[in-house]
Amino acid sequence: KQSIQLLRLYQQIWHQDGISAIDSPEESELLLSGLVFKKEGTLRVQNPIYKSIFDQNWIKQNSKVAFE
Repeated sequence: KQSIQLLRLYQQIWHQDGISAIDSPEESELLLSGLVFKKEGTLRVQNPIYKSIFDQNWIKQNSKVAFE
């Protein structure tokens, strides 16, 4: 269940090019993973390389795996 929540949160951040941080456990997990960073209360994908590798196709593939 946590994997799905992390993927959904990452998908929102990726798709919207950043979201307002609410300091949830899922946000903390993504921050610790290095995929995202927080600046001035906004979560964003850490760098363009991550954004190109961990893209919509990657999110969809891993969502299917997490549901199995």
